[in-house]
Amino acid sequence: MAGNCWRRIRKKVDVKVLRQFPEFVEFQSTATDTTSVPMEALKNPDAFQTSSTPDERITSAVGEIAAKLETDLMDRIAEKSPSFFESLVVDLIVAMGYGGSRENVVQRIGKSGDEGIDGIVNEDPLGLDVVYVQAKKYDRDQTIGREKIQQFAGALVGKNATKGVFVATCGFSKGATEYAQRVPQRLILIDGKELARLLIRYGVGVRVERDIQIKRIDLDYFDTQDE
Repeated sequence: MAGNCWRRIRKKVDVKVLRQFPEFVEFQSTATDTTSVPMEALKNPDAFQTSSTPDERITSAVGEIAAKLETDLMDRIAEKSPSFFESLVVDLIVAMGYGGSRENVVQRIGKSGDEGIDGIVNEDPLGLDVVYVQAKKYDRDQTIGREKIQQFAGALVGKNATKGVFVATCGFSKGATEYAQRVPQRLILIDGKELARLLIRYGVGVRVERDIQIKRIDLDYFDTQDE
């Protein structure tokens, strides 16, 4: 009898054992909903703690935050009007360093007779080289096909233009992407996912909530002190 008790005491207490208790199940469910703890950590916390470094955990957390921000950003854009989206694209172009200022970047946007051209971007102050922009707001589950890109390329030909950027809130079909790569004009397609990443990278529609500094030993400082 005493031997059996001793073996039960020595038995490893892991997550599987703890799940036998309702209190632990409730705690685990709450933790999953309210924190960014990876699922691997819940399944095997010991392995997660020993196999990942602090830097790896920070990188993982930053990735999760960025992914959520991208989703939230596109959700907010979906609530806005097409004209707001066109303005957002203009602000992104300025933030990326084209045209010098918002007033100089876009000569025309969304006017009648524009043949599908929503904006004209000056790549240099004198306007010697320009990029034509089309900004279209669609439902994110839509896919832009080859026909739309053909129409845009045709509009560029009509303007004797060599460069164009098609920005959309949704994705592009394989046929549309392949067509954009084959035409003589230089066409760049920016889908919803890439748009979200660019907005975050260039600080358009987002703000810094918190800066965290990670400091390490300055080896140069210590190496030169005894010289």
